[in-house]
Amino acid sequence: MFKRSLKKSFLRGGEPFRVNPFRMNPAYAGQSYWYLIPNRVGRADSRRSRLRALSPPNLRTLHFKAGTFSETSLSLKTQAKKIEWKFREVNMENSKAPLVLVDFDGTITQNDVGALLFDTFSKKESQKIVSFWLKGEISSRECLARECELIKITKSELKKFALSQKIDGKFPDFVDLCKREKLKLVILSDGLDFYIKLILKKFGLEKLPFYSNILRFEGRKLKPEFPYFDQGCGNCGNCKRYHLKNLKERKQKVVYIGDGLSDKCAVREADFVFAKNDLHTFCVKENIKHFPFRNFGDVIRIFRDLFLDQRKVIKNSTKITHKA
Repeated sequence: MFKRSLKKSFLRGGEPFRVNPFRMNPAYAGQSYWYLIPNRVGRADSRRSRLRALSPPNLRTLHFKAGTFSETSLSLKTQAKKIEWKFREVNMENSKAPLVLVDFDGTITQNDVGALLFDTFSKKESQKIVSFWLKGEISSRECLARECELIKITKSELKKFALSQKIDGKFPDFVDLCKREKLKLVILSDGLDFYIKLILKKFGLEKLPFYSNILRFEGRKLKPEFPYFDQGCGNCGNCKRYHLKNLKERKQKVVYIGDGLSDKCAVREADFVFAKNDLHTFCVKENIKHFPFRNFGDVIRIFRDLFLDQRKVIKNSTKITHKA
């Protein structure tokens, strides 16, 4: 009865923004929240436990005053039609800026660069090896090692191939957004560092930190190295869950953005997931909550609507008054 009668609205720019109180995640490094409570509330004798149960985690205290409704009493004249509500800020305890982790191949880049590389120079013979990985018969480390054995290519040829690749046109805007909001952004890839470095430098993004497998050249032979394999799950060449746990600070939220099956380990641990293509299918199958997206334009809009706009309202305000 209490849950049905209690509704919450988040005020954005002075206008009420309706949210589902039982699904709302408190924020992404947000600092404060305000909630509207209508004039029907529960019994005074259980008010505190009910408020604690319904409030998002990490919230300290909710202070409000309207009519006879105050911090010490939940009694309220339900017949009153117009009541002025005054709220004080609700601070998030020990809030931190979220960690943003992004896949590279097929997420930042328009193509899956690694898959396209081996398909092109092996005349699609690499697809047989990939099928074994998809069936779970071999690990992604073994898959990548076998693919490297298939092709013969010089460093200059691989460089030319890498520099022909394009990235999502909105990704630089997303990087700028993270810089402005002081969000730490790290790239995680189960691909190869050689082409990742070249592509990032081509688009002026070489300062972005990334973790991946390493590629060495022996003439025309490719020799992959897996520096993070022993710390990972035993299947991925570069397990992204390991890096997520290693990079995440205490009580920090994690955003993960990806597109493929190499992201499976990470999305099980992330707080907020953006998924497309094979990763979207996997999340649906495994019932992992996520935001579907097509490109970083979608990601930027969701960030602004759900997280960043709320932070701006909170930073620019100290009190909100609403007339019911």
